[in-house]
Amino acid sequence: DVVRNISRDELAFADSSPGDFDAARDTLRCDRWIVVTSIFEPSPATRKLGEMTRQGWCYVVVADVNGPSHYDGVEGVIY
Repeated sequence: DVVRNISRDELAFADSSPGDFDAARDTLRCDRWIVVTSIFEPSPATRKLGEMTRQGWCYVVVADVNGPSHYDGVEGVIY
């Protein structure tokens, strides 16, 4: 079920790294999404979820002010 649709114009990427935008360019049209909230550094579990981007999943980690400033080393993630 679709809970909410957001147009591309409404998306804002504050404090994103250039790699985040490379991942976002092709993944914003996904039918399957992984959305995670975290205040921790990337873990083996979050890295494993990143591997699912090879199978067409979009992967977004929603940060908190207490979390890391970057989410490096995770494949295909938009942070």
